[in-house]
Amino acid sequence: PPRFVGFIQDITVRAQAVAALQHERDRAHQYLERANQYLEAAQTMLVALDLEHQVTLVNRKAPEVLGCAENELLGRDWFEAFVTPEDQPRARDQFHQLVTQRPRRAQHAEYAVLTRDGTRRLVAWRCVVTVDESDTATGFLCSGDEITDSRRAEQEVRESRERMMHVARLATMGEMASGISHELNQPLSAITTYAQAASRL
Repeated sequence: PPRFVGFIQDITVRAQAVAALQHERDRAHQYLERANQYLEAAQTMLVALDLEHQVTLVNRKAPEVLGCAENELLGRDWFEAFVTPEDQPRARDQFHQLVTQRPRRAQHAEYAVLTRDGTRRLVAWRCVVTVDESDTATGFLCSGDEITDSRRAEQEVRESRERMMHVARLATMGEMASGISHELNQPLSAITTYAQAASRL
């Protein structure tokens, strides 16, 4: 009669490890999905750069603000392509500090970006440096809130307040002039009356 030889191997540990790994992958995916949903709901731009300042990742808000498709952003030099020339030195200094400072912490800055049609949009940025296991910088992650309209509204409020203060100063000067005129007219009228009486006498 034929004989069969079978090998039995306990793969319980391996199966548990695979299940645990899949669970962690699912959790990481869910976390990324929730983080992306939060950023979309918050209307916040998300831009990831490598150490050469080339764009490696963006969320949907960034192309919307910049007026470009996502594939037009990826791989481009962030400073040369999107930061206004007058703001480039300040922006580059922020990124330099992110790499060199210890302890590492986020940097806040406001600088403008240029859209595809050349429009200047002011953005409040919060950037952190990404690092590997040995604490070596590997890139940058920046979130940005466009504040062009809010800054414009603040400027309009300041200008309106200054106009109101100017009008108030003019009104005060008018009141002072009127009061001074009244105070001067009284003795001048008396002087005129006495002068006429003296002339008649």
